[in-house]
Amino acid sequence: MGRPDFPRSIIEFQDRFATDAACLEYLADCRWPEGFVCPGCGGRSAWMIERRHLWQVLPNSRATTLEAFTKATTAKGAIVHTDGLFSYNGLPKLGYQHRPRKVASVPEDEQLLPRVHRAISNLKAWIHGTHRRVSPEHLPVYLDEYVFRHNRRGTPIAAFQTLLGLGAQHDPTTYQQITHRDAAA
Repeated sequence: MGRPDFPRSIIEFQDRFATDAACLEYLADCRWPEGFVCPGCGGRSAWMIERRHLWQVLPNSRATTLEAFTKATTAKGAIVHTDGLFSYNGLPKLGYQHRPRKVASVPEDEQLLPRVHRAISNLKAWIHGTHRRVSPEHLPVYLDEYVFRHNRRGTPIAAFQTLLGLGAQHDPTTYQQITHRDAAA
């Protein structure tokens, strides 16, 4: 994915940057064109802290971690919508209105983001069916491949032409680059 292009006219500029949220999204896309990466730990999973316009990496999805994050970012008494992860079950005891929404228990016409769930399900099937398992150090490269294939699923010839173009214009990728072992160099 490259950096987003800049508007070419004042009308396009006003349309694109009509809200603060649109501006922040553009800045984040410019800063992390390949998706968020924490400069401190290299983590790729983060949440936007709305009040401060910061990104925060969560090291895991344990209840203590999610509860601490919720306390730091959400006002008491707020309604907190989550997926059905058990780690969120303690939120009502902390003074929040917890509204879990498990996709499997929701009628299809009421599902939130059904295509996202389908894409994740397809990703899991692809990893388990094609590769059996993927190590954490190689996961980002496999995800890049999946995104490449997914974005070109309707035009396989375009994927082939893109691969030819990339192969002709770039040096081969080394194992150290794939595993990010040369990041310190």
